[in-house]
Amino acid sequence: MLFVLTINENTKIRGFTLIEVITVLLLLSILSVIIVPRMFNTGADDIVTIDKMKTHLRYAQLRSMNSQVIWGINFNDASKTYWLFNNDPGPPNDVTVRLTLPSEASNFITYDNAIIVSPSLITFDSLGRPFTDVAAQTAFAPDPPHLDLGNGKTITITPNTGYIP
Repeated sequence: MLFVLTINENTKIRGFTLIEVITVLLLLSILSVIIVPRMFNTGADDIVTIDKMKTHLRYAQLRSMNSQVIWGINFNDASKTYWLFNNDPGPPNDVTVRLTLPSEASNFITYDNAIIVSPSLITFDSLGRPFTDVAAQTAFAPDPPHLDLGNGKTITITPNTGYIP
């Protein structure tokens, strides 16, 4: 008995080549690296915003301590901006004079819509103590002393010393 094996050359076996499989896996991995982190809010933006606000408050405090002029930060929740001011160049109690903070391109800083700042005005006297008015007469003493940013996020300011951890 003789068996004859014939191969039909017209029949093509179809499938993916190794290069095609690797290309698809590479594209999927690139897309997942880009898309997956954007799906989860890690809170990193809030941390950066809080640290930036702390730095700007410390800057205003240092400027007050190095001069006999009251310096402060004015937060405007309507426009979601804040800026540095002092009462030296213009009339006293003028918080509309916007001064540019170091390494900032504009004379105001915009913050996230989810942040609600209270109190809206923080000033410092020549000893670095915080106040909630331009004339530095009303001591900064909410209970507990903090700058409320909403969503449970706060910046703590020690009332008598002005320490900002």
